[in-house]
Amino acid sequence: LVAALEAAGLDETLQGPGPYTVFAPANQAFAGLPDGWVDNLLLPENEDLLDRILQYHVVSGEVLSTDLTDGQVITTVEGTTLTVGVDAGNYTLTDGSGKVVGVVDADIEASNGVLHIIDDVLLPELDAVEVAQIAGYGTLVALVEEAGLTETLQGEGPFTIFAPSDDAFDGIVAPEGDDLSGLLTYHVIAGEALESGDLTDGQVLTTVQGEELTIGVDAPQDAPVTVTVTDSNGNVYEVVEPNLVASNAVIHGIEGVLLPASDIPTVAGLYGYSSLVNSVEAAGLTETLQGDGPFTVFAPSNAAFEATPTQLPSEGDLLSQFLTYHVVEGAVLSSDLTDGQEITTIEGSILTVGINEETGAVTLTDAAGNEASVEAADIQTSNGVIHGVDAVLVPSLSLPVLASYNGFSTLAGALETATFEGTPLSEILADEGSEYTVFAPTNEAFEAFGTLPEGDDLTRVLLYHVVDGTVLAADLEEGDIDTVQGDFITVSIDAPQDGIATVTLTDGLGNTATVTAVDIIASNGVIHVIDGVIQPATSPR
Repeated sequence: LVAALEAAGLDETLQGPGPYTVFAPANQAFAGLPDGWVDNLLLPENEDLLDRILQYHVVSGEVLSTDLTDGQVITTVEGTTLTVGVDAGNYTLTDGSGKVVGVVDADIEASNGVLHIIDDVLLPELDAVEVAQIAGYGTLVALVEEAGLTETLQGEGPFTIFAPSDDAFDGIVAPEGDDLSGLLTYHVIAGEALESGDLTDGQVLTTVQGEELTIGVDAPQDAPVTVTVTDSNGNVYEVVEPNLVASNAVIHGIEGVLLPASDIPTVAGLYGYSSLVNSVEAAGLTETLQGDGPFTVFAPSNAAFEATPTQLPSEGDLLSQFLTYHVVEGAVLSSDLTDGQEITTIEGSILTVGINEETGAVTLTDAAGNEASVEAADIQTSNGVIHGVDAVLVPSLSLPVLASYNGFSTLAGALETATFEGTPLSEILADEGSEYTVFAPTNEAFEAFGTLPEGDDLTRVLLYHVVDGTVLAADLEEGDIDTVQGDFITVSIDAPQDGIATVTLTDGLGNTATVTAVDIIASNGVIHVIDGVIQPATSPR
């Protein structure tokens, strides 16, 4: 109590001349408040609420127990009243919430008044917004204020409010204007203050927003009752903090944000996948993903878009190819996925599902051999389901396109420039009727090499990096490999028993390059990354 008085700046007031009567909750009485309330009340932003609650424990003048009578109504310094109960020498106080509090030690006199120790914290009449603030639903309260709904929820009611926790809002980008109002009022039932005991399995509640919520109640004989709320999209959230009673409402804390019927682009935007939403808009695919569906979308996070080796194109067929590779026909929940399952996307290429037996973690392996983890599963929408992933999935791309996407821009540019019998090497290496293995120097390797040759000499150098057929890392053996250019490369493999194998290439001039990354899978071959430019014996350098 003393700590709370100091936090509210009331300690000096109660050191004044008075006299005052203080109904003082014992320390253990504060522990009887719902979890987190004491800590929340001590926060600077809640000082006014704390001040009000503390003043509700103070009466002007000295009121001894002998002055109290059964049914007596006492006005507190806060301005509202307490009702006294007296029964066989036992004293109680009924507060504004209807709670009955016992006096456990009366008439402790001080120089400026008297203390009566009580076994619980008295609460004045607190409206829905105030209870939500004290209970730690600060994000909800702030959004209610932003939407101009505070006065409404401080009105007579009665209301039933399903309040998402602050953590639930962490992944949500709140809309604005009418959309925000619609989202918030979808959490409110008007005309009834329903406690958890009033909720029944299968009960359908119409919200202020107009759409419905469905209640689920699981009451096993040997376990606590579980109450859930299902929104219009099929998302199910558990009531984790039931029956927070306000003067005009009952609040039930839930573990997620309820969404009225919303399509995939809308929900993706709410969950912070703005890079995906913007790309979908640029590719002209928004209306498609607003259609009936159903669709399953594997949605890369904004961080995943930022981490791509090169920026995705801002428009055009390649952007559409990337995006549709993240879309599957039908609503595929995480429970429908199996280890090793191959899923065909709308783009036409395959994704391979991996499920960790111990943890249940779900991964997707794309056509290029990259692995993405599912970070947020089963975000249901009105026309499908979204699974958040931590990487942009790469569809089946030809060797030149894949090289360009992976950041080998110098190599990609050189392949555009060099020709063989009048055809650019980029077109030759994009031929889906042939397969090649490309040892791709990094941009830094080309920079260290210096000025590239021109004409046929450039063609010879580039084709010296290409081997006919698909040769995966597991297929590499020590010895000589013939290149498309005609000369050979010598492969050396250092494979210590307790370490990772190191593959080195020796070119026709005796220079070496180390393979730094392997098995970047293309639609017509594979890329292995090397840290140097290799040259045939016939190289002009």
